[in-house]
Amino acid sequence: MRFLDSARFAASAWHHRQAMTTVDHLPARAAPVVHHAGAGTDPDQFRDQMELGFEGTRWRVSPTEEPFSWRQTYVGDADLGLSAIRVVGEIAGTSQARCDHVVSWLRSGRPLDLEGPDVIRSGLGTPTLFATDRPTRMGYVDFDQRCVHLSKESVRRAAAARGVAAPGVLARRDVPADPAGLERWWKTLSLITGVVGAPGTSAVLRAEAVRMTAEAFLDLFPSVSTGLPPELLLPRNAHLRAAVEHVHEYAHLPIGSDDLAAAAGIGVRALQQAFLRHLGLTPTAYLRQVRLERVRDALLVAEPSTTMVADVARAWGFAHLGRFAASYVQHLGEYPRQTLARTR
Repeated sequence: MRFLDSARFAASAWHHRQAMTTVDHLPARAAPVVHHAGAGTDPDQFRDQMELGFEGTRWRVSPTEEPFSWRQTYVGDADLGLSAIRVVGEIAGTSQARCDHVVSWLRSGRPLDLEGPDVIRSGLGTPTLFATDRPTRMGYVDFDQRCVHLSKESVRRAAAARGVAAPGVLARRDVPADPAGLERWWKTLSLITGVVGAPGTSAVLRAEAVRMTAEAFLDLFPSVSTGLPPELLLPRNAHLRAAVEHVHEYAHLPIGSDDLAAAAGIGVRALQQAFLRHLGLTPTAYLRQVRLERVRDALLVAEPSTTMVADVARAWGFAHLGRFAASYVQHLGEYPRQTLARTR
């Protein structure tokens, strides 16, 4: 990828903003930029660093045919960051549910052949989205991986500027649905990469880099946005929107109506009335519907020969498998084993 200088980026950003009818407020001063770099040859040291970075997880790190080595860099602020990791060796471990959106791809190397619905499989030059609602396992051999880190708030702002519902939790997809979105993604990165960590970059240019990257992100993964009904965008429905977004954010946890009411800042009775009025469902029914869709998404990327539908269902809080299967057929029109059989 060829990185362009800040002058060309600034010209592109200026022309874009001149075409806009409204200009978002931009900060007068740039937020602090973090620079981090590390390297070494000790597998144990690198494993300790990975387990510290992915708090509460265990990693396996080992040499391959060549002597083990690693190098890692990161630059960015709270809204947008770029990272690179190069390892001569083999690693495998877990990323916890993300508080930001991370798009990763391999420039060289290969992923390990791991099994299960929670495995993320990045390919060469194929942007892949980390899950934000649940842990994901990964493993790579002799690889060079690049990542873009986007805050959820920056993506929400980009969605709002388009007049669409802000994405909730985004499911993983190995291949973007729209080739035009992929092309825009690479072009955007070629513009912003030289700006994100450049010394003295103004707040205006940094904010423009965030906006451009967030818009390219929405084009790259259009099929995985959890869209909300248009009426939830109205200011008067802000409480309900907060509850719905909480469902999509924490559907993997044992949440209930009390948690949703607290997230919305209203009482349980008012929450139930709002759900019924605007969505035609109780909060509990809406949560069950979202979880059924998460089971479907997991089955669609699972390995049929090694995946048990019951295990996936239990992971999403369905303890009674008979009732789960009946609800799944009613909502999605097929049995879960049929979904698993058509895994792509």
